[in-house]
Amino acid sequence: MKGGHKWSSDVSKMSMTGATLEWVNNIKYLGIMFTNGNRLHVDCNYIKRKFYTACNALLCKCKYASEPVKLTLIKTSCFPVLMYCLGVLQLPYYKVRELDVCWNDCFHRIFHYS
Repeated sequence: MKGGHKWSSDVSKMSMTGATLEWVNNIKYLGIMFTNGNRLHVDCNYIKRKFYTACNALLCKCKYASEPVKLTLIKTSCFPVLMYCLGVLQLPYYKVRELDVCWNDCFHRIFHYS
């Protein structure tokens, strides 16, 4: 993966022990997806997909449970997926807002808000 102010320039292929290594646009490190550019960016879409997958799976399994039980399950099982590593990442405000919308969507689904 390339980064820095010349990240879009063409770079020759690298090889290691006879195998050619390809340049990629994103990498996954410790469960967080990073994309290339002038700076290393966090891919919030990956985090959102994981959160929505966890919420949908949990809510489908406990569709007959009461709302407080669903809320407790979401807080203990899915909220950590959404908040994983965010304390050490410096996300811009609009990305934090995107993650906040995910959390609000979960409440809307539990309490049947439109």
